[in-house]
Amino acid sequence: MPIAVRPPAERGGAEAEEERKRAAEHKKQRSKNWTRAETLKLIRLRAEMEPRFARSGRKSELWEEIAESLRRESVARDAQRCRDKWEKLTASYKEVRDGQRNRQDFPFFDELDPLLSLKPQKAAAAAAAAAVNFVSAETPSNFPTDDEMTEEGSPAGKRRKTTPRGLTATDLDAVRELLESLVNRQQRFFVDLLESIERKEEIRERIRQEKEEKWRAEERAQRCLFNNAMIVLAKKLVDGDPGFCGFEEFKPKPTTGGSEQTDHDAGAAAITVVGGGGGPKKRSKNWKRAEVLRLIKFRAEMESRFAKSARRAALWEELAELLGAEGIKRDGKQCREKWDKLMAEFKDVSDGKRDRSESPYYAELTATVGPGRSAEAG
Repeated sequence: MPIAVRPPAERGGAEAEEERKRAAEHKKQRSKNWTRAETLKLIRLRAEMEPRFARSGRKSELWEEIAESLRRESVARDAQRCRDKWEKLTASYKEVRDGQRNRQDFPFFDELDPLLSLKPQKAAAAAAAAAVNFVSAETPSNFPTDDEMTEEGSPAGKRRKTTPRGLTATDLDAVRELLESLVNRQQRFFVDLLESIERKEEIRERIRQEKEEKWRAEERAQRCLFNNAMIVLAKKLVDGDPGFCGFEEFKPKPTTGGSEQTDHDAGAAAITVVGGGGGPKKRSKNWKRAEVLRLIKFRAEMESRFAKSARRAALWEELAELLGAEGIKRDGKQCREKWDKLMAEFKDVSDGKRDRSESPYYAELTATVGPGRSAEAG
């Protein structure tokens, strides 16, 4: 059986291998310098992908796409070189913009300015401007125009290539009108906001003025009432009305026990004001010695009931009724307050904080309560 020999395939494989080697050597010997046409292609592709760069967080894949697009246009650059070249371009642009470098030294300022200056109307036309510059850079000067070249005279009857089309004047006018309408809407919004704030301030000021007027009216009414009362008072004083205001000296009666001594905090005399209607005299709060002694006596008799009861208001009222039966007009509250005061003085004397002579009822309280202890307060 004869053996099949395939020399053409082997020769084809060897030629492909040699072609790959030459391509690899050519790639190694490839200069790192970018031509103007290659730079314009990079700017055009980067401008077209600006929205994706603004939204994406991982930009390495986008740079790979740009490098692949450049390879399809016969520009052998990888993603890292594209990124490095773009960073150099942006750095040079910033130096020219900040005045650190002359504009004539950077030939790509006009192509980068619409994209990097963040102007909406220029950023929209960045891709179109880069495409137009790229076409003008690669188109020979002796290339026939559309008017000169007809379908019949085209080389080999081939179809003419369509060049990329940029934004027309109509598109730019539409973008400009859209921006103007947006600015007008913002202006109207701010005008309406300011008018609303002014209206609220006017309403707030009107409410404040109304409150102030109401307060002033009330103050005038009160001042008028006070003036009228003072006029009436002065008139009665001038006319000498005896029933309007009188003073009567209160003279204490002698005690039944034969002692003329009153309570240690009683005054020498009490003056009570008598109303115009001739009402009853107002009872003085000072206790006589006889009244205090009766209070101590009744309180000692009711000691067991006070010790057992938690609600003592009724007991103090009962004690006040016992005093009233003997002609001593005191209520339950006055009796309780007087007893608390007596117990406080007795405790101070027992503790040595006060002298015994300062408590005129120490002996009676000792006989009732007992030395060294005090009755529980009511």
